Amino acid sequence: MHRLKFLLHTLTGRSLPFLQPFWGAREWGLIARCLAGASLQGQVSGLEAEVARLTQARYALGLNLGRSAIQVALEAFRFPKGSEVILPSFSCAGVIMPVLQAGLEPVLADADRDFNLSAAGVEAALSLRTRAVILAHLSGKFARDTEPILELARAKGLKVIEDACQAFGLQKHGKWAGAYGDVGIFSFGLGKNLMGPGGGMLITNDDAVIAYARNRPLTREASRSVRRRVARFAARYGLPRAGFLAAAAAKIRTPGRSCSLEATLDTLAFPVHGLSAIEAALARCQVERFSEIIRRRQANARALLTSGVLEGSGLDLPDPGDHIFTKFLLSTVGDPRTAVSLQVALKSHGIEIELSYVPLHLRPPFADCRRGPLPETERRWSGAFAVPVQPRFGRKEMDRIIRVLAGFAGKSG
Repeated sequence: MHRLKFLLHTLTGRSLPFLQPFWGAREWGLIARCLAGASLQGQVSGLEAEVARLTQARYALGLNLGRSAIQVALEAFRFPKGSEVILPSFSCAGVIMPVLQAGLEPVLADADRDFNLSAAGVEAALSLRTRAVILAHLSGKFARDTEPILELARAKGLKVIEDACQAFGLQKHGKWAGAYGDVGIFSFGLGKNLMGPGGGMLITNDDAVIAYARNRPLTREASRSVRRRVARFAARYGLPRAGFLAAAAAKIRTPGRSCSLEATLDTLAFPVHGLSAIEAALARCQVERFSEIIRRRQANARALLTSGVLEGSGLDLPDPGDHIFTKFLLSTVGDPRTAVSLQVALKSHGIEIELSYVPLHLRPPFADCRRGPLPETERRWSGAFAVPVQPRFGRKEMDRIIRVLAGFAGKSG
């Protein structure tokens, strides 16, 4: 019933979508030019220069996906066959697939209460074959064990790839997330802080890494394929009511997390291309106002946190420290039915939520990967989901979400 109610809210234009690009006339104008066949020359090099300047990295290289950047970085280190790479089990296939495609062995490690990689998890997953660690800042939250993990990596001679795909613009002590490791990775695709049809970026100060990355043969994605992806994105977000209705209908056909469990290595495989000009141009527009995007996300998250409506709900709230709230992730180590009930309440009122990742060790393609103990991941993942705090929302939208949360808390109490 709640799914039908969500469809009704969408059809009448009253739904609150989880994702929307923070775009204006300039971005939509670029879309029109791309679909008309314009070349948009100089956009990729311009974005690379701007990201390098902001992050104070010596080098930046644009690629088609954040996962492509991870794969290129791993290849650049030239690890021997059979080398292991530690990464969090609580992550998407886009983190583990580059390891496999680079011919290396992934090892799954435990998370902390923020769902970021923990130092204890890394230490428990180490072996004599470990050569690298992928350290992510999920949801836009700076991994609290960053320094201990970096110290451990230095002591063991390990490379660190810092996955800041969900954390563009996150800074601590004036230093950007992505600039702490040997290589940093950004993404400009769906669900990211700077959201567009796609695109990724690698940053590094390592001469050998950038030399390999720039000389690695990269096939150029066909213009027709790029335009098709851009057109789909434009239809989804340029015609929001129709687009959200189609998305909602798809969710009714494939409820929950089942679609995540049906994927195979073949369907998850991806090509490594250079960054397209249109996606670079769109990302440049977003980079110009990343501070505003972060400010709006943080203000929306603060409205939820200070409302007090979730206190005593049995759900763990995100720690606001060092957080830009690309996602506002709720979780529970108690009865996951509490989280499910809240999800139903939100969707019944037309508020779209996002379910958490299915941990990689529970997904059939990766079930045989070596892993360390995963107690925190196992305790938290099934009750985790995200509430929208996207930058197009203002106080009106957040008050509507707060009213639903308050109603749920009242019934629960």
